[in-house]
Amino acid sequence: MLEFIPYEKETEIHRLPFIEQGNESYTVICPHPTLADSSRSFFSRHAQVLTVSRFIKDKLAIAYPDEQIKLKGKAELLLFLSGVWRKRLGAEKLETFKQAFKLFTELRSFTLDLSLIEEILPEFGEEVAHAVKLFWLVSEQLNLVDEHKSYSLLAEAFRTIENPVNDKAILDGHGERFIFWGFRHLSALQVDFIKALSLRHEIFIPLPKVVL
Repeated sequence: MLEFIPYEKETEIHRLPFIEQGNESYTVICPHPTLADSSRSFFSRHAQVLTVSRFIKDKLAIAYPDEQIKLKGKAELLLFLSGVWRKRLGAEKLETFKQAFKLFTELRSFTLDLSLIEEILPEFGEEVAHAVKLFWLVSEQLNLVDEHKSYSLLAEAFRTIENPVNDKAILDGHGERFIFWGFRHLSALQVDFIKALSLRHEIFIPLPKVVL
């Protein structure tokens, strides 16, 4: 189940029955640590508050226990790809690297299929296009899992498991309630992941009316 909840004041979220009654557990997922920290006092003591990166990391470990998943956060990915840049393309032109990395991460929030975006890359200049393709291919060859690929892997896990009640990948937290709190924007891959998660769980996404 997936439900979007429009609100004008944040406290309106407390009207959800399982929050208002204050006797049922649920998990709140926030986009970044600062909001997660400030939200713990906003929700009831029955709520577990996590960042989305922590939630994804935990679920990946459960869904793929036998695989070596090289999950890299944005900072780690930036550091790693800067090394690739220096080794393959030289240490100069820092601004070009920044532009290429930003484009790389933005495009991967839309799709993980390089062939779908190759046609538009020349619009950003030859150097940037070459760098983006290099970053993409290196990530695939080394099986690096960035934030965007992690959403895709988990969406696949939630959709393809035939018997979720008995499967360890889904048994952990089966039938839970999740609130995605504080998100003002959702990428295409995030939306796909949340839709897959909603096949097994109750998902609530409060959004300010002005955003909707």
